[in-house]
Amino acid sequence: MDKEYKVEIAIVRCQTTSTSSGFETVYSTDKALETSIIDTGLVFHYIDASASIIRLISLREKGWFIVSMKPTIGRDGEYRASWVYIPFGVNISGSEIKELLNEIESEIKNEPDEEKMKFIASKPYYGPISVPSINLPEQESYAIRFFGGEDLSLEDILENIIQREHCKYKWVILLQQEDKNLVHGNITDITNTKFYPSTVINPPVDDKNGFDVYVNTKRFSEPIRLLYGDSIHVTWKRKGYADIRKEVHNQTDLHLSKSDIHRLFSINEISIVDKKTKRAFVPGGEARIEVNNVLVQKNGYIEIPIDKWNQVKINIFVPGYKKVCIDLSKIQVGGSLPVCELTPEVHRYTFSIPIDPECGVRDVRYAEFSIESQYKMTGSPIKGYRCLGNIQENKPNDLRQEAKFSVQSQDPYNKNRMNQKGIRFHDPTPPDISNKKSQIKSKKWGKDKLFLIGIGGLIALLLILASIYNKSCSTDKNLDHKEGCAKCESNPDTSWNSALDMLKNCGNVWKEDEFEKYEDLKGVYGIINTYRFKDFANFYAEHEKDLKQIDDWYRLYKYSLEKKYKNGQYSTTGKITISKYLDEVSKLKESSGNVEDRNPTTKGKRRSTDPKLNGTPGDKTSTRKTDGNKPSKKQDNSTNEKYI
Repeated sequence: MDKEYKVEIAIVRCQTTSTSSGFETVYSTDKALETSIIDTGLVFHYIDASASIIRLISLREKGWFIVSMKPTIGRDGEYRASWVYIPFGVNISGSEIKELLNEIESEIKNEPDEEKMKFIASKPYYGPISVPSINLPEQESYAIRFFGGEDLSLEDILENIIQREHCKYKWVILLQQEDKNLVHGNITDITNTKFYPSTVINPPVDDKNGFDVYVNTKRFSEPIRLLYGDSIHVTWKRKGYADIRKEVHNQTDLHLSKSDIHRLFSINEISIVDKKTKRAFVPGGEARIEVNNVLVQKNGYIEIPIDKWNQVKINIFVPGYKKVCIDLSKIQVGGSLPVCELTPEVHRYTFSIPIDPECGVRDVRYAEFSIESQYKMTGSPIKGYRCLGNIQENKPNDLRQEAKFSVQSQDPYNKNRMNQKGIRFHDPTPPDISNKKSQIKSKKWGKDKLFLIGIGGLIALLLILASIYNKSCSTDKNLDHKEGCAKCESNPDTSWNSALDMLKNCGNVWKEDEFEKYEDLKGVYGIINTYRFKDFANFYAEHEKDLKQIDDWYRLYKYSLEKKYKNGQYSTTGKITISKYLDEVSKLKESSGNVEDRNPTTKGKRRSTDPKLNGTPGDKTSTRKTDGNKPSKKQDNSTNEKYI
């Protein structure tokens, strides 16, 4: 529905008479119009007063003025003029405006025909209800545009009045080409500038997406007119969504697609609790938040385009709890996120530890125990013990006591002494001196005899110390130097993983000194060098997962299962050429001895060429009934030597 508009008209004069002087309004259709009417006599600084008529246009925010001036001949600075105000949005053509001017310009005289003026002003014009305004820049003073001829008519100018050049100046003089010689002074000529259409942008009506629309900081509630090439910055705002910002040049640019709309929420809006205890976790802190595998920082925000909403998964990780996944395809775009309830993880670890044969249990070699925890285990659960390899779930983990050589200063019976290979010795328990049967009564000895015994013991002690000192001093100086240098170096890595790396990269030679550097390989070189295939098979079975990756070790293990046997030793140089050794072993025949001595998996008696690995004739090395693949333990009752 259109709105009715009317033009406003005024007649003014500027002259000096015997009764009055200066500028005055002779007639106007609206008193409010008179507040905008000013003296335009400055135009004579640029146009000679001999011109028959001078027209000027001036643009304002809601409409524009066209002023027609008729200079008074022979009277410098005096003129009569008509003012016509036309609102923007009025549906009127350039030719209609030209006809309107002709009628009004005919009444530019001291006493215009008021009835005619009222009739002209009463004519209705129609246009849109809401009329867009123009944001005018800071305007300069005067410019000029010539019309006439074949290129440009006055009607063309009046029909394209809203132009950037017209807005730039307070007044634009419209003059016929034939009066071009009347121009004097310095004035900007805009005749050659082209006409471009302006654009009216209306605010979005009933935004279905629920956004509030702003132009700069003001609500976009009225139409805006843009000059050619101009644009406005429009912002869409809605709670729970990211602001949408666009540079708008025309009405089409106001359209929003799904890719433009992004759901936005803080990770603090995600509620994360323990399912059982209802303990709350801080998102981004205790709880790690990942959106499609991208980490979100603490106090961060999650922004998701609604056209990709169904493709997004939010993963929540809390140590000791099972991962929780929020699948957005099951949640409406505008809906709230559900409460995330965490279920504790269950980690089960099984550990195996050797049993002391002296405990009396002869049919079980290993004891197993399990630990169930909400958290992952990273080390041995028993202080003083280490795990062979990495700790794994759902698989037995072998524990071994840490073996470190140390001087037991307060162990007079050397119950816990070790040899250089890290083997711990357990001597028989010393007699209990509190037992009356073992007490030696001092009454049987006189004071003199006790004194002599004390002197004799002191001398014996001094002799022992002197012997130890001489022995240490006679050691090779080069060895002392090497040991001294070794102490200055940092402790090497002697873990099983380092030992495994050495075995993988030792080339075609096994070196005894390299084996002895590692806790888990001490004595293994001797087993290989003396053809003790049963002991080798036991060692291999204990580390089968890692050693089966090394072809030479796997071949030797296969040969050891073929019941091969040989006395003596392969090398006396501390080095074994692997390929030659394996070639020799492959040609060995089966042992003709007891089957139990040749089969590494046989339970019962066994004899080894190494006295450290032999038991007494009546002692049986037991295996645990539930696991026959565990390595056997060796014991020599004569020396009470135990392997750990």
